[in-house]
Amino acid sequence: MTREAVREQLRLVSGSVFDVWTGEFRPSRAVGLGFVPSPVDGAARFFLGGTLSEEFTRHRAGYERGMKAALDYAEEVGVDGGSFGKYEDEVLETDYWYERCDEGRDELGDALLARYRRIGDDLGPIAGFPKDGFWEAAQGVYARDETLEALDHLLGYADTVEEHADGVALELTVASRNVDYTDEALRSLRATEERLFERVKAKADDVY
Repeated sequence: MTREAVREQLRLVSGSVFDVWTGEFRPSRAVGLGFVPSPVDGAARFFLGGTLSEEFTRHRAGYERGMKAALDYAEEVGVDGGSFGKYEDEVLETDYWYERCDEGRDELGDALLARYRRIGDDLGPIAGFPKDGFWEAAQGVYARDETLEALDHLLGYADTVEEHADGVALELTVASRNVDYTDEALRSLRATEERLFERVKAKADDVY
């Protein structure tokens, strides 16, 4: 695949994750109201619109920087084996969960770096295969289950941060008070990635 073809595929993944995640996120849960009717939750979303947008912009910036590092590394893997070390500082400097982590920060950092390194290792053979389409290239280098494993890694951010989430404090300012939304961010992100994985799994069933 060409660099631009792989980059476009990662852009699609990132766009899908954040489109679904922002819709899945429930402000009412974040502020401790539990289940509320959709109109009430919609009103809460409207009220917090600007604040939520700023928070998700920070999340997305770190997520996409990690993906770029994985892609750059994947290209090196296809050529001479590559080294992920040169990307580590950039990944951690932009990851929002890592930034907001006060306890177990080193462990979370190691887990994030391992995630993006693994994605790069998975993408390396695909990026180096002489086909422009992702699924054509995936078919050329991986069996169905191997492709799904690679995609599971790609859609596994929630798995990466969950073990360390107790040390993370994601906060919204609501009516002049700080509200921790870490649990709701993790719940909604996991639901998002599970939903998207089911989509790519259906695609894999069609392709293989």
